[in-house]
Amino acid sequence: MATLATLRSDLRTWTGTFANPPVLPDPICDECINATIGLMQEAHLWRGQETTSVTLTYPAGAESIQLPADFVSQKAVYQQTAAVRVPLAYIEKTLRDQFIRGEQPISGLRDPEYPQIAPVDANVLSGCAYAIWQEQLYLYPPPGSSDLTLVVDYWRRLPDLVLGDDVNFFTQRYPHVVRYGALADAYAFLQEEERSTAHRQMFESMLARVILDDKTLMLAGGTTSRGV
Repeated sequence: MATLATLRSDLRTWTGTFANPPVLPDPICDECINATIGLMQEAHLWRGQETTSVTLTYPAGAESIQLPADFVSQKAVYQQTAAVRVPLAYIEKTLRDQFIRGEQPISGLRDPEYPQIAPVDANVLSGCAYAIWQEQLYLYPPPGSSDLTLVVDYWRRLPDLVLGDDVNFFTQRYPHVVRYGALADAYAFLQEEERSTAHRQMFESMLARVILDDKTLMLAGGTTSRGV
């Protein structure tokens, strides 16, 4: 386990030399450390992330709505009514691109860019789908005449480490990976490109192994004993 203060000290110690004593100020150390943790979150280390739920209004006629600022990845999206909550199906962004390349837009539709996937006609519960692109949520079919209420369950971005005693899942379970990623950024700040590249490669290699470890533990179930 490592606290923010410990990681700051490590960065100064590792980047310092007799000719160039540790000079990295706290703000630079914090940027390097928090940026590395951000990359680890975006690599979908699910167990290290917090989940939350938010209710959003999707206005009638809207092309898309903005997702929360701390959004990392969705768990599920539901359409909420007074009586029922209906799960929506997820559409990959590439499916829309493939359709556009394969078909010709039909004139008169509200959205000629995505002709058949986004018709203007209607608020429907069954068969409704959504896509996420550039931190925007797209609903298909889009609301035709009235606003829709959506419930989005998602993994949220962890807050930055600020105080010396601050810790999170990544600094507790994988401090060595955080350290190498932060060192890569720190050496880049000090304009030591060779060392930065070497530490970046080591960080990426470690991160790949950590992702495999994370998936193994997430999907593990039951017991390893064979029973009688």
